Formats: sequence, C-alpha cells, structure tokens
Amino acid sequence: MGKSANNIHEVHVYGSGACGVPSPAPPVHPDLPSSWLFSGPTCSGKSQPWLTLILKVYRGLWDRIFVFSPSILVDDSYVELRKYLDKMGGSKEKLYFEDMDMNALGRILDEQRAVCEMCKKQKIKCPEILVVVDDMADRSDILARRSGVKNAGGSHMVSLAVRGRHLHVSWMVSTQCLNLVSLPIRKNVRNILVWRARSTREIECICEELAAVYDKDTLLQFYETAVNDKPYSFLTVKLDAADRRDMFWLRWEARLLPEEE
Repeated sequence: MGKSANNIHEVHVYGSGACGVPSPAPPVHPDLPSSWLFSGPTCSGKSQPWLTLILKVYRGLWDRIFVFSPSILVDDSYVELRKYLDKMGGSKEKLYFEDMDMNALGRILDEQRAVCEMCKKQKIKCPEILVVVDDMADRSDILARRSGVKNAGGSHMVSLAVRGRHLHVSWMVSTQCLNLVSLPIRKNVRNILVWRARSTREIECICEELAAVYDKDTLLQFYETAVNDKPYSFLTVKLDAADRRDMFWLRWEARLLPEEE
C-alpha cells in the first residue's frame, strides 16, 4: 500500500526543538546541552575525563561554567581549571565554590531562565552554560532523596536534571557511588561513565537500568572489558544514542559490541 503524503497518522515535528551546539567530536561526544554522570570510587581517575571535557573537548563552547567541589581549591588537578574559570569570570563573577551553595545554584538557574526568555523574544541564540557537582555523595540533601531528609536544595538538582536542557544548561555529576544518586537524576542523565566498582550492588544497579538494551551477560562483558583494559579505564554509556550500537564505548576510543553485531 502506498504512503499518503498527508497521512494523518504520521508524527509531525512542531517548533525548532532545542537548538544547541553541535558536537565537536561525534559520535562519542554529544551535542550541547547534555549531561554526564561519572561514577567511580576514590582514586579511580574519574576527575580527569570531566576536566578533559571542559578544558579540551568542549573548550570555548560553554559561555559560563560553574563548579561546586570541596576539592576545587586544594587538589592540584584543578589548577588549570581554576585558571580557566578565573579568566572566564574575571574579577566580578564567582564561578567555583568549595561547598554546594544551593542558593547560588538556584540563582544560576533563575538567571539562565531569564536570559533564555529574553533571547527567544529577540530571536538570538541562547548562551550555553555548564554546572559541575563534584564529590558530594556524602550530602544526602543534594544528590539523594531519602525519607526524613529535608532536601530543599536537592530540588534544585532535580530541576537541573529534568529541565536543564530546556534552559541550555549542561551538567556533570561526579560521585563515588551510583546508588547514592537519586532516581530523577539517573533517569535524566544522557551519558554515564563507570569505573571499576567495589561492590556487586553497584554493578547490579548499572545492569538493571540498562537491561532493556542488552541482556545482563552482555552488559557485564562490556563492563569487564572496559574497566580491565588498562589502569583507570572506564565504560562510557551514551543513553541517548539513536542506535544501540553507538551506546557502549571503551572509554571514548572504540565501540563495544556483542559478537553477533
């Protein structure tokens, strides 16, 4: 049966969508805005990939970058990042914080929303910004939703995860344990980078959330191949890939595929 040019059952696209910034290195690195979750125990090397994304892969593509990390002033790994942010913000704008200042995060999102609304009215391109939350797993009011915890601050993180892309806000969360990150954040992330876990529960969590893509044995094979390839190696999962053959990567260097594919 021939297809009608005006088939009422076809899905039509309305509006222009979220016009962001094309990827500088497809297909492993996504267009902006996007989101990343880095999960690995201490000393796994997980800081280096997100620093590489900021200082090399996407350098110059974010108009503002805000970093919340208790290690930002004491870790030598962040020296180049601080220099980059100091130059970006100048003497008047604070772009990195030692504590998770939820009031600051709320202001960042509110200001970006106002800027995007103004840009849309003037029909100009919205600026792209990035929010990094590093090493805050011990703060249950930020990354997790637990009974009995007053997490008004956490609501800003959920808003960031759920609505950030509509405001041209990319985000990165670095954590020592994937299970400590709340479900709304995990369900809305687009890229997960996983290092060798120290508990079977952590591995099971990863496999359960990806069970609709491949069976558990295949996922475990991807994981073992990636984390055992060399020291500090990691598995990259692109959750928004259009084709599952583009989802799993050995670091950022090679696709991971089952033998039958």
